[in-house]
Amino acid sequence: MIEKMSVYLVLCLLLAYPARLCVLARRQGRSAQRVALAMSCVVLWFFMAMRAQTVGVDTKYYVCIYQQFPQISWKELFTAQLYPTPRRTWELDLEPGYRLLNKLLSIYLPAPQWITVANSALIIALLYRWLRRESPNAMLSIWLYLTLGVYQTEMNVARNAIAILLGYTAFHWIKERKFAPYFLQILMAVSFHKSALVFLPLYWLVNRRWKYRHVLYCTMTACILGAAYPVVAGRVANLLPYALAKYFTKSNSRMESIAVGAFYALLVVFVLYKMTPEECKKLESKEPQGLFLTMAALSLYGLNLGLASAARMAALFGPYLIVLLPRMLEYINCPRRRAATIQWLAVAAGLQYVLRLLINNIGGTMPYQFFWAA
Repeated sequence: MIEKMSVYLVLCLLLAYPARLCVLARRQGRSAQRVALAMSCVVLWFFMAMRAQTVGVDTKYYVCIYQQFPQISWKELFTAQLYPTPRRTWELDLEPGYRLLNKLLSIYLPAPQWITVANSALIIALLYRWLRRESPNAMLSIWLYLTLGVYQTEMNVARNAIAILLGYTAFHWIKERKFAPYFLQILMAVSFHKSALVFLPLYWLVNRRWKYRHVLYCTMTACILGAAYPVVAGRVANLLPYALAKYFTKSNSRMESIAVGAFYALLVVFVLYKMTPEECKKLESKEPQGLFLTMAALSLYGLNLGLASAARMAALFGPYLIVLLPRMLEYINCPRRRAATIQWLAVAAGLQYVLRLLINNIGGTMPYQFFWAA
């Protein structure tokens, strides 16, 4: 097992260098965060882009579909049937934006590996843009991105990852009260994955005056509903069409997503515990967006106790934690207490990551293999 996870442990060590660079620059009264973030993103892109088709459950499906685009005419681009397997036993309906990306890329770069390279470049470029704009501690965000499993999950679900990051990078338009550019960017996200439609109503929701009690009550209610849901699932199935019934009545048989949600909640509670009442109050008044997205993520993880499909929705909001936690830490006024909290947070995330790699193959990404060695 150690051999299977060795590449990801090496990746952790490689990210230690730019983090150390930030520390040394800070001691000299300078900031190296932008350079360190760029270095980290290049490293992350390299391992994501150079992986073999066997790394990530869906990677081979995207590669197989990509090889079909040279034979698809422009006239049929948005209507052609696409098959994720060579035997063509089932179809996968891709959104128009992702179809267009595949078609344009296949004209000039038909080799199968290029779609993995392009998907990875889009994901990491959007990550860089998001963290550079929103995270006060980009290296901590990068560490959480890796150790909370978001990085390996995005190796598996490229379309979802691109759509989610397009949604996150659009949130600054909400703060600026500019609906038109926000709407257009969310439409772009939807063109990669339909689930990004969930981001559209957030324009009117995230900046309301959300309180800690709202997060607590919604999460508790969702946990109760999720635990009770299997009891009424049969009745729900009778009220819905077959396709919806199958989606909304599938019970959860995997504890992984529930454990992930619980750990996310634990990290948020830990940081709040390390803050004074005054700091918590200031955070509550200044970060309504973070509170709402935390409430949405934890509530959906709570529903996941009995409803498997809730985990897919939770995945839309859960990654926001990699920016929320560093933003929360900025409200701790005491530098020594803030530094100690960052250290404990980083260690806890790292230990959880190693444990998770030992007991679970995140998105089918282990063992890692470079494409030229496959």
